[in-house]
Amino acid sequence: MGCTGARSYDPPRLHLTASPEAQARQRLPAQAGDFPMTRPTALYLRCSTSPQMEKFGPSVQRELVNSYAQRMGLSITGTYEDAISGTKARRDALDQLLIEAPRYEAVVISSVDRLARRVRIAYGVLDELAEAGLEVHSADMGLIDLEDESSGMSFGLRSVMADAQHRQIVKRMHAAKVAKVRAGEPIKPLNGFGWKQGVIDEAEAAWLRLIFDRIRSVGANILARELNTQGVTTRSGRRWSKTTVLQLITNPVYMGEYRYGRGPTRRGRIKAVCQVEAIISPALWQAANEAVQRRATSKGRTSSLEDFPLSGRLTCGTCGRSMGGVSVHRKSGMIHRYYACNSRYAEVDPCPHRTNYPAEKVHAAVMEELEGALRNPADLERLIDLPTPQAPDLGHVERDAERRLSRLEAAYDAGAYTAIEYAERRRALQAEREALTQLVARVAVPAPDLKKAARALEEALRSGKLALAVAPLGLRGVLQPGGDVEIRIAP
Repeated sequence: MGCTGARSYDPPRLHLTASPEAQARQRLPAQAGDFPMTRPTALYLRCSTSPQMEKFGPSVQRELVNSYAQRMGLSITGTYEDAISGTKARRDALDQLLIEAPRYEAVVISSVDRLARRVRIAYGVLDELAEAGLEVHSADMGLIDLEDESSGMSFGLRSVMADAQHRQIVKRMHAAKVAKVRAGEPIKPLNGFGWKQGVIDEAEAAWLRLIFDRIRSVGANILARELNTQGVTTRSGRRWSKTTVLQLITNPVYMGEYRYGRGPTRRGRIKAVCQVEAIISPALWQAANEAVQRRATSKGRTSSLEDFPLSGRLTCGTCGRSMGGVSVHRKSGMIHRYYACNSRYAEVDPCPHRTNYPAEKVHAAVMEELEGALRNPADLERLIDLPTPQAPDLGHVERDAERRLSRLEAAYDAGAYTAIEYAERRRALQAEREALTQLVARVAVPAPDLKKAARALEEALRSGKLALAVAPLGLRGVLQPGGDVEIRIAP
């Protein structure tokens, strides 16, 4: 069984009866004469991460184990200590003990609940230690031997009791937390972005107010890029992302409402609520969250194709990357739409072309050029993006010429040809290769079928809507700094 992966265990069946012979062999605790002296032994300590969960800390555990080891002739030569809940199967110190198991003959714990506080995990850890070749001793019950019916039954009962005790403690702690919040005090001093140990950090609070105001106009992705560009970091010192922005925006604690019972995903039932000092006004918090929800559900909005029919079809005239649509929601309720370079806030190699171009003006310029091409064949021919002519694949002919040249040189080196014969044959082969090059160069560029293109353009513009014309025309374009649009069509 591996020692570093996550553990998943199924407990063996407990034997509820013990034979008279097994009862006679029961060790509670084991007797000193049963073992040879000075056997190398590991000490395993485990304490919960929560002080309220523990009656005995490391010092008490160590004292109990040392006393037991001295009586049993066990020499503690290594100590492994985990600060982790007994409900967790994966533990760093336990994994290290399993790796270094060949150094020891036995391992000692102060009590069965130090292995785990879940029955399934307790049996799994015991099996791992046994498979590593270690005897397992507990100061409160002696040698743990599942082959011995009475020892196995004692271990099983103690594991069940440890599990039940843990669940009772968790229940009491949870009730105490709910009572604390209902009395008007958070579980811990607030220490998220905007606070430091329960006190509002005015510098971060100023950024918070800007973030909540800005999210009403731009999306979370754009806001995260803006914060990163200005050098603002999260409380942990990391860069902002869409997820971290939305987690902050949807947290009601910023409007002064502390809720207990839900995790970071905002799932679960709220168990208690109390009021704390607000950084954001309830009205601003509500407006920011309504803007986020409106973008997520797209209710009452036209489709993005109608809003930005050129999105994904325009490239930036500066960096050559794509241009996208940006919706800016004003406080008055009006929505302004623009085209902008998608790489203007890129983390790597951002584009300096950061101007927002009103979508309405861009659309009007494109429609004007398409309608003008419909009236003027010369303009239409200029707009048509003809496919690049494909040269014939002559690779196999080229490779054949290379092989023939190599064979010629090999024959000449072997004395099969005179110098004059070699030169003549080489010139002939080179002439063939030159002819191939000329053949590729003479591939003709097809002339555009202007009548067919005009019919396609007329049909595409019949509705008068750019959104319905771009796809049939295969329209592409470049948006240059200053707002000039250069379009091409491939009807």
